[in-house]
Amino acid sequence: MARKKPAAKWVNPALTQIPGAPEEGRGLRYLVRALNRAYTKLIELELAPHIDMTYAQWSFIRVLTHGDGLSQRELSDRLGLMENTTLVALNLLESRGWIRRERDKQDRRRLLVYLTDKGREIERLRPLVRKANRVAVSGMDVATVESTRRALETMLVNLEQELEDMSARPRRRPPGRATRRSDRQRPSA
Repeated sequence: MARKKPAAKWVNPALTQIPGAPEEGRGLRYLVRALNRAYTKLIELELAPHIDMTYAQWSFIRVLTHGDGLSQRELSDRLGLMENTTLVALNLLESRGWIRRERDKQDRRRLLVYLTDKGREIERLRPLVRKANRVAVSGMDVATVESTRRALETMLVNLEQELEDMSARPRRRPPGRATRRSDRQRPSA
């Protein structure tokens, strides 16, 4: 008899009680979210003995390692973040001495972000981060890993296309909801 693997400790037990939910409440959306959380936690635990850094901070360093001199907007786009979230993160990275910002010589309105020498040293920790990938796919053959990757990429393309299509359509408001304050009916006196 095959031994059943215990549920990951990241699983919210309340999700296993949803009527009609897949076994143990593990629909695709939930699994992708739980997988991301587990990756993030493992990476942060691997980094912790060496550096006080979150996974989000690591993500900025990783992107800049592959191409310095990006603007805040470019960093936001590459990481899928809002610009104000990126600004807060960059302020922290700069205060730790991992990045520096310089005005763009062609467009003085833009600030370009560069890794400092101290920031570049963090790259030496990349093998610790790669360990999370090895752990996640252990016991899976190459074909399964590739098939899973392709399926997830397809899902992402589908969702991004739907979001793009939705943003091109006019938004409908629920019935009875005024669009502007001046459109609302005022009670008669």
